[in-house]
Amino acid sequence: MKRLFYSTNDLDDAELISDEVHKQGVDDQHFFVLSRDDKGILSHHLHGGNGFENTSLLATGKRAGVFAFCVLVLAAVIGFAVMDITAQNLLWLALVCGVAFTAAKMLASVVCASFDSYFKDIFNRHLDNGEVIVIIDVTPDQSLKVTSQLKQHSAVSFIAESSNIVSPIPS
Repeated sequence: MKRLFYSTNDLDDAELISDEVHKQGVDDQHFFVLSRDDKGILSHHLHGGNGFENTSLLATGKRAGVFAFCVLVLAAVIGFAVMDITAQNLLWLALVCGVAFTAAKMLASVVCASFDSYFKDIFNRHLDNGEVIVIIDVTPDQSLKVTSQLKQHSAVSFIAESSNIVSPIPS
């Protein structure tokens, strides 16, 4: 699934977008609104909250762990393919896999923290200006329909697109 990030002027626009994307097959579990106005989110019957601090909408730190695990598996597969299986070689392979996992986790964590910080700054800038952030998870067949629908709105601006792997919409 893809995660689409849009900004809009206010909660009225967000409610209109919600209605339209629900008609495209996107349910409440795949639609989230960020606004500094929690009461407004409730009065507009939108699924959302006031900031990223209490959500895992970006969750790139979790993705670092997934990346590091993939590096670990790759190192192990390559090791088993090129080494004779002896007790000493298995110890060396375990050491190499451990170092590869640790290095990949550290590198990915730094990159992911930078990514999180960059996007949090962008989204908070929009929120501080009184705008609303609309986050929509779409399947490949919904993606084109939803993006085409939202391009028709003058009050909606595309911000970014990412994957939603390991970062579900908060319930």
